[in-house]
Amino acid sequence: MLALLLARFGIVNYQMLARNRKYALLASSIVAAFHADLITMFVIMVPLYLMYEVSVWVALVFGKKKINPSENGAG
Repeated sequence: MLALLLARFGIVNYQMLARNRKYALLASSIVAAFHADLITMFVIMVPLYLMYEVSVWVALVFGKKKINPSENGAG
């Protein structure tokens, strides 16, 4: 929901989110690493990263579209 709003207002876009995938994976790994065992770590890390990937696709589909000057009827 937050990614949808930020993408619609043009604060984030698909390119920015896609470029920072490695940092999202690192951040979700760090957050999940505070739990006791390896299985719990993956149970927490995978959904966190999948939510980031969903937000990347939401930004692609619902993000603010750039207006192409050649398509606005001025020529």
